[in-house]
Amino acid sequence: MAFAARSLQTLFPSNFPLSASPKTLNVVCAAMPHGVSTMAKRTNAPKFITWIVSLILFIVAIAAHFAVIHVSADIASWSWIIGYALLLVAVQVRGL
Repeated sequence: MAFAARSLQTLFPSNFPLSASPKTLNVVCAAMPHGVSTMAKRTNAPKFITWIVSLILFIVAIAAHFAVIHVSADIASWSWIIGYALLLVAVQVRGL
């Protein structure tokens, strides 16, 4: 255990806290550029309209699967495929 603690101290500077209490969390955020961590800066989330379109496609597919609405099997299958693919592409392509 002492070896693990020593190796952690070599990885992190002495002013970098290894616990996440509210007091030390402010120190960590202040040490980051602009007070925000790099993971918080990444915005790979799709836009709201992309979520709505995907949600509508998924609702159509689920409703067709449980025979709530009667559409052809092709429309139900492609609704799943297009809805899921749209979300996958939207996560990778910024601004979609």
